[in-house]
Amino acid sequence: KIEEVEESKYNKISTIDKLTAGQYYMAAYLTSYEDTSNNTTHDWTATPYHLWTGAINSGDLDTADYSYNEGVLTTASTTLAALVTLEAVSDKTNTYYIKCGNQYLYSTASATNRKLALSANKVEWVAKNNTNGGITLSSNSVYLGSAGAASRLLRSYKNESTLKAGVYFFAATDGEVTPEPEPEPEPTPEVKVATVAEFLAAA
Repeated sequence: KIEEVEESKYNKISTIDKLTAGQYYMAAYLTSYEDTSNNTTHDWTATPYHLWTGAINSGDLDTADYSYNEGVLTTASTTLAALVTLEAVSDKTNTYYIKCGNQYLYSTASATNRKLALSANKVEWVAKNNTNGGITLSSNSVYLGSAGAASRLLRSYKNESTLKAGVYFFAATDGEVTPEPEPEPEPTPEVKVATVAEFLAAA
């Protein structure tokens, strides 16, 4: 007997109003790029989502090419995407720590292109909508998003305008990252006034 395995479904999140703390795949998005220096076009329309593998190479986030259709992510790559955890920063709207494995993403230099690394120290990233789609993340005077170059990589630049688009997130949920439910408060015991005889007669 052959059992069918149900494919995992993912919800694509591309605006900050849908983004909350939780676990995601983090992706660049690029369908094509025209390199005017040598008059060539790079076509990635079949696999336009480039999900971070958890590796960093020369200050860029390495990615694997994925397609996304009807909620399903598919890749032919032998290198798979890594789960990323967004941890909310207390009392700061749309601000997160980006954790991969047991380390946090940060920019090693202020206002300098392509200097991403991982560290045990938490670093704040502010999320906002990108005008070209997706979500731009900023920290230490750099902006993280889809590389504005002939590349599948996620990169950081000192100028937001250099980005092709923002970051896209994929959550393995029904569409929203559900926060942990608040525990129910313990009931307050009822206080009754009673005589000594009533107290002794009570169960």
